[in-house]
This record gives sequence, structure tokens and C-alpha cells, in this order.
Amino acid sequence: MAYKVTEVAKMMGVAPSTLRYYDQEGLLPNVKRVNGIRMFEDEDFKWLRVLNCLKNTNMPIKKIKEYVDLAQEGDATLKERQKLILE
Repeated sequence: MAYKVTEVAKMMGVAPSTLRYYDQEGLLPNVKRVNGIRMFEDEDFKWLRVLNCLKNTNMPIKKIKEYVDLAQEGDATLKERQKLILE
């Protein structure tokens, strides 16, 4: 099923502007666009929960972006991601 930003924001308990900001910062690399509108799939919620957890650790957006980039590279970066979390 596909969801728009406002729907996802309501389900996640965040402001729609937060999701738009995350997208602008490159934290949502897998979110699709249909006619310029961000469309989230059910599978995107796992990633949104990870972002929410990272944010709740007070990790700065710059470091979260670093985590996102490493995650996109796959399991070979697990140790580097763990280091970021431990910081």
C-alpha cells in the first residue's frame, strides 16, 4: 500500500515537515515519487523507525546521514554503523 507524507507523519507521530526535511537531507533514499509526490510503502516504515531511534539518541542529522550512507552499502559496514551508534 502507498501512503502520502501526511498519512505517514500521522502514523509515526511526527510533523509532515520532519519527513520532508529528512528527505531533503537524504535520509530517505528509498522513498519513491509519483508525479513529484513522495509515496511511502509499508516497507519504508522499518527504516523510519530506525531513523526515529537514531534521532532519539540525540545523534545529529549529519551523523544520521553518515549512518544512512553506510547502511546503503550493506552489511560490510555494520562495524562502522555500530561505532556511530556507540558515539
